[in-house]
Amino acid sequence: MKKECKYCGNTFEGRTNKNYCSVACKQAYHRDKTAKQNDKKKIDTTVSSITNTLIPQFSKSITSQAGVGIGNIISQPLNDFSKSIGIGSKNIDDTLSYRKRAATQIISCGAGALIGWYLTKDKKKMEISQRLMTVGAGAFSGMLIFNLVELLKDPYNIYNSQNQIEEAEVLNYNFIDTPPIMLSGWESKRLDLRSIEIDDGWDEWIGEKLNYKFWILVHGSPGAGKSHLATKLCAYFASKYKVLYILSEEGFTESVIKRNNTYPNTDNITFLESNKSSEILDAVNNKNFDIVCFDSLQAINISSNELMDFIGKIRNNRNVMGIVTVNQNTKAGSARGNLQIIHGAEVIIDVNVENNVNIATITKNRYGYSGQSIEIFTKEMNYNEN
Repeated sequence: MKKECKYCGNTFEGRTNKNYCSVACKQAYHRDKTAKQNDKKKIDTTVSSITNTLIPQFSKSITSQAGVGIGNIISQPLNDFSKSIGIGSKNIDDTLSYRKRAATQIISCGAGALIGWYLTKDKKKMEISQRLMTVGAGAFSGMLIFNLVELLKDPYNIYNSQNQIEEAEVLNYNFIDTPPIMLSGWESKRLDLRSIEIDDGWDEWIGEKLNYKFWILVHGSPGAGKSHLATKLCAYFASKYKVLYILSEEGFTESVIKRNNTYPNTDNITFLESNKSSEILDAVNNKNFDIVCFDSLQAINISSNELMDFIGKIRNNRNVMGIVTVNQNTKAGSARGNLQIIHGAEVIIDVNVENNVNIATITKNRYGYSGQSIEIFTKEMNYNEN
């Protein structure tokens, strides 16, 4: 009877129950069969290991990471919100912007998370870890959309975090306790610091913008015109801001009345006759003044060691944008005060008399050029570059 070999496929004559043409084919067939069975066992073992060990571990890791991701996404706006409450003690208006941004972030994350949960609510067979991953992805998407909208509104808004930037406004002043701030060079170039714009001719002399919490120091010999210049400068500020002029040296005198009748906007200045530090602090803290002028600084009844702390308390007031101080001269002709005062002042103006003309010259200026002079007793701003 002719048959086909089960291994090699050749035709051979043999019995009915014979399946191989030779013993060699039979042995080869069984070797291949055993090898295939062993390979199948290895595959089954690998699949079983993946199913029973690796997948649960991977799922656990993903769930953990998803939890951390969700925590980070949610904690960021909460941190912003809590930080805004602390900063609110310094500036209520700024706090509102922090709260709005933090609330918007929370709403964006929450909306994304709810959408993720809603999309999986009907899938009963889905594991809880998979649902959490979907919710986390939804929250992340909400945060991403929020930041994209912020970028579209202002390309630099993400780096223009008001929390850091407005704290950076006081980096030059050691009077306000602020946390250390670290910014990249790219970010620092795009800082949008609060500043006081100057115009009406003063910008050509002092500079176009003054820093928030600025300090202008006017000094000179007696009768040179220090108080006139200070009154003239405060009259300019009074056209825009609430100004407190402290008469700590001469009080209300005929010369004060004459100065007030000479310059415009003096009706908008509040004058305080006092040389007591406690009375001055009460006035500053209770009346919400923007600019405070001391005439003169040395006449305040306080020790020289306590003077800088006193100035710090004035500048630390959240409403005070800057101060002007009238300082007496030393015998050498420089401004009286320790090195902290000289270093702390950003603009120093020396007032003196030259050829019977009262001249004010800027000797230090962080906002513009030094060396420019003006005649004090003129209605116009006349400039002379030395």
